[in-house]
Amino acid sequence: MLDLYIQIIVVLLFTFLLGFLIAKMWVQTRQNEYLAKLTQSEAKLEIEKELTQQQIREIGLLQVQEQQLIASANELTGIKTAL
Repeated sequence: MLDLYIQIIVVLLFTFLLGFLIAKMWVQTRQNEYLAKLTQSEAKLEIEKELTQQQIREIGLLQVQEQQLIASANELTGIKTAL
């Protein structure tokens, strides 16, 4: 009879241990999924930041070109009035 109780206790302990390991693996999987999503979000934000910086540089170049065109137009206007 005592042998049966020991077997039941051992089975219960193994069941508890197995349940604990399964729960631990489930939590670790969820953490990995969260970290993967977080990494994707960070990468997306970094790409958006780079695109924004590139657009700002392009706007700066366009402003320089606009100033050059205005200067050329003013110069042409000055030549035209001189003629």
